[in-house]
Amino acid sequence: VKVGDLVFGHSKGPGWVCQDFKSGKLKWNDRNKLECKSGSILATEDRLYLYSDTGEAVLLEADAKGWKEQGRFQIPEKSKLQLARKTSRDGAVWTHPVVANGRPGWSSRQPNCATFWRTCSPTIHCRP
Repeated sequence: VKVGDLVFGHSKGPGWVCQDFKSGKLKWNDRNKLECKSGSILATEDRLYLYSDTGEAVLLEADAKGWKEQGRFQIPEKSKLQLARKTSRDGAVWTHPVVANGRPGWSSRQPNCATFWRTCSPTIHCRP
């Protein structure tokens, strides 16, 4: 995602990365603070919402100087869908973070279930 003159993302090799948009120069990368094989990312203003394939979410400042974490949580309920399906990829979470009504949200593979961040604690919203 692009925030100002910076691009943030995730790649299997270097992990979470920040690059200069114009030059492509790597500003920083980190593989250890939010470990995952695959990650998704959403930007709103100067904040990044990272989501790992294990269901861990992190709020990060969009900063060229390095990883500046503002909060994190593990989604409280993961999918109950059968993990042995060929499309499950070992039960990993493959959804992307979203913003709805001004609040960031995450889901697992469970249909109609999402976690929304209110101030400092996550709230689960599920529909039957």
